[in-house]
Amino acid sequence: LPPWCDEEPDEETSPVSGWMVKMIEPVFPIVVEFLEDGTVWTLESVSEVETNLEWFDSEDPEENAVVRDANNRLVSLKVKQLQLIEFKYKNCSC
Repeated sequence: LPPWCDEEPDEETSPVSGWMVKMIEPVFPIVVEFLEDGTVWTLESVSEVETNLEWFDSEDPEENAVVRDANNRLVSLKVKQLQLIEFKYKNCSC
């Protein structure tokens, strides 16, 4: 499915033909900043996320990392045993 959902038409604010479009999935590339040492990784795809992060939970304080998508929005990201478990905007009700 495309990474958006349609809501009621709103011609004043709509970027797409009278429909308000709301992004519900983060957009690649994903940037992971490790705050402890300032290292920044840019990951271009799900497979890059899975192979480079192996075991990772952006919500775990021990990771000490911030994850953002291409639109600079905060992302909640979890990888367990090389599998992407969670990939969504932080605090998103989508």
